[in-house]
Amino acid sequence: MRSKIAPFGLVALVVILVALVVIALGGPGPFLAVRWVREEATPPVTESKGFAGTDAMRLAAPSVVVDRKVVTHSQLAVTVPKLDAAQLRVLEIVTALGGYVQSANFNSHPENQFWAFIVRIPSDQAAEAMQSFSALGTLDSSSTNRQDVTEEFIDLEARLSVMRQEETRLLELLRRANTIDDFLKVESHLTRVRTEIEQTTGRLKFLTHSVDMATLSLQLTPERGTVPPKPVGFAGLGARLSAAYRQGQNTVVEIVSGVLVFVTTTLPLLVLIVPVLLLTLMGYRRYKK
Repeated sequence: MRSKIAPFGLVALVVILVALVVIALGGPGPFLAVRWVREEATPPVTESKGFAGTDAMRLAAPSVVVDRKVVTHSQLAVTVPKLDAAQLRVLEIVTALGGYVQSANFNSHPENQFWAFIVRIPSDQAAEAMQSFSALGTLDSSSTNRQDVTEEFIDLEARLSVMRQEETRLLELLRRANTIDDFLKVESHLTRVRTEIEQTTGRLKFLTHSVDMATLSLQLTPERGTVPPKPVGFAGLGARLSAAYRQGQNTVVEIVSGVLVFVTTTLPLLVLIVPVLLLTLMGYRRYKK
């Protein structure tokens, strides 16, 4: 009996010793921790493929470069030695850069003479135009305003595309209309859509021209001392008398002209009134006799 029990006791003793060693080393925790770390290190597999595909496409797609649409408006004020020469030079610069003069105003008052221009210059030549204008004399002031119209431009293009598609569908419906009532309804809707297309197209053309052609407002003022002062006192007496004499002549001519115009206007009436007056006068004389 003792010989049979001894092996079992020896096995039990070995098992107890192994258990004590495992507990001394920290228990089964390290083995479970290793397994938990491995499970956590492996990312979960997502059932849905749509989001993964979208993310992959987003990462793979190149960034879209938007062509910015910017409207440029600049203002310059320059003091020039000679106003007439500077005015001619402005026209030469604008023509050489491929632009045009939108408006030109001249103030001839002796105490405040100036030329005011509004010119349109290609946008890529606007900086060169400003440098050329500034070189005409002394730059008094300069400012530039840039307005980004990219969002409006994209919105108008999208609306125009949608409206053209709608126009195509309405034309197809117009060909398939069987009754006069249906024909008139589709035609009315088509007219409205075409009106919106024309308005959107016009706005796009205006924005495109404003982006392509920068606007420059330029004012040229002569230097002090280059404009002759207005004569005063006896120095200007002869000029004033001459001007008064010419004004009197003009007044007389206007009065005579007014009388002639009045006579010419009433002449047809006199042709009718004079005979009636003569007949009335003759009748009155006979009656008096």
